[in-house]
Amino acid sequence: MSGPAGGSPPLLEARGLAKSFGSVRAAHEVSLSVRKGEVLGLVGANGAGKSTLIKILSGAVEADAGEIRVDGRPVDIRRPEDALGLGIVAVQQEVVLAEDQSLAENVLLGRLPARGPLVSRRRLRRRAAELLARVGIREDPDLPVAELTPSQHRLVMIATALARQPRLVILDEPTAALPQEETTLILRLVRQLADEGIGVIYISHRLHEVRALAPRVVALRDGTVAGRLEGATVTEERMLDLVGGSGAQGHVQHRLPASATAREADVALRVRGLTGIRVRDVDLDVRAGEIYGIAGLAGAGRSELLRLVFGVQKATAGTVTFRGRELHGSEPSRVRRGIGYIAEGRRASLFYGMNVKSNITMVALGRHRRVWIDRRWESSVVREYADRVSLVGSPSAAVETLSGGNQQKVLLARWILGGVDLLILDEPTAGVDVNARAEIHDALRELANRGATVLVASVEPEELVALCDRVGVMVEGRLATEMTAPIQEEGLVAAFYGQHGGNGAAAAGG
Repeated sequence: MSGPAGGSPPLLEARGLAKSFGSVRAAHEVSLSVRKGEVLGLVGANGAGKSTLIKILSGAVEADAGEIRVDGRPVDIRRPEDALGLGIVAVQQEVVLAEDQSLAENVLLGRLPARGPLVSRRRLRRRAAELLARVGIREDPDLPVAELTPSQHRLVMIATALARQPRLVILDEPTAALPQEETTLILRLVRQLADEGIGVIYISHRLHEVRALAPRVVALRDGTVAGRLEGATVTEERMLDLVGGSGAQGHVQHRLPASATAREADVALRVRGLTGIRVRDVDLDVRAGEIYGIAGLAGAGRSELLRLVFGVQKATAGTVTFRGRELHGSEPSRVRRGIGYIAEGRRASLFYGMNVKSNITMVALGRHRRVWIDRRWESSVVREYADRVSLVGSPSAAVETLSGGNQQKVLLARWILGGVDLLILDEPTAGVDVNARAEIHDALRELANRGATVLVASVEPEELVALCDRVGVMVEGRLATEMTAPIQEEGLVAAFYGQHGGNGAAAAGG
């Protein structure tokens, strides 16, 4: 990897940046610098101030105090257009794409090649194909974005950033929920960008990735710089110490205890012959009080299977039965049956523009209102259920101001308060720090121990090993192998490729 250009001023330098939202101090006296051709690691727990810093540098919010310099000259960044004009492009963790438009139109949005009023479709396709190839997407540029997998959506976002020919790229959790092969591609791309002289700020809770990419690291805690690492001091242990997460490291590594009666409990969820676009003829039985994991490579059908079970995607064949009754219709009927669903992208399940309290009580509210809302009940249960999931944040705060981990806890609290009997989660801890991950796992285990059924898909084998009682492995749309705890991570990964090792057994619906 090319080193930073010695002697010249930094490509970007931030001095004493500060930002508050009401009484909440999100950033205070934050300073950092990035040189041309350098990868700077930025780490911190959820709520440490990383998102606020990204928004300041990319023009999404304006700093209350501090200075930003580019090439040694002070600059004003008050709007996203200001940052883009300076060559600063941020790829946020939340995926925002126009799903009804083509890949090419998304990648080159605002930069469509045209002669006069007419867009050149040939040049559009060619340029989009080049950019998509850099992130490993070989599909037809005319394909609607909606037909891609969630992990491919994240790659399209990165291709869109590259289309702007940036001088500095800010990547926020770029590998969250990506399988290993696509993660490897992103890491290689980051190195290539640095070799081309582009500065990169790399933000990730996957500390081994930060260690592999970044010769310098800035750690944030509680909105301030907790420390800086360089060279040989960039280790996972030192980063954990600085962000304050070392206490949870061991917690996540060990599988949480299952309910003593889970294996003997009645089957709660029964799936037979379920078929969609990628998913084909899946049979599955999951018991009350059990956490069942869905694993597999990108495109294997993990997320689609969850959508089919919840009814957000219509099945072409097969049945889903819950607690003895076959499910029909779309997702609202599932919710009335005590079934909840948290999609991979938190934004799809949250109500932005509403506060934390309203987001939590959304499902349960109907049972506790007549002409007016019982505010005393609402405040009481929000405090109770926020504590149950270790939620950090004011109930009156806008939900979009919370960190990713706390937004996920809001969704958990919503469904637990709603009396959910079956909770379906897609990538429940993507982009979440080690402490929040442990707390989310605890909340899910508590839910299962109370008799609920939990169905969870994750791209991370270590998460499934730590959390699940059983894991079914999807291969090319079929449930190919099933493993029962204790599960060995090596055997689980081997099953992704159709090698049925370890304690795997052919899945036969129970």
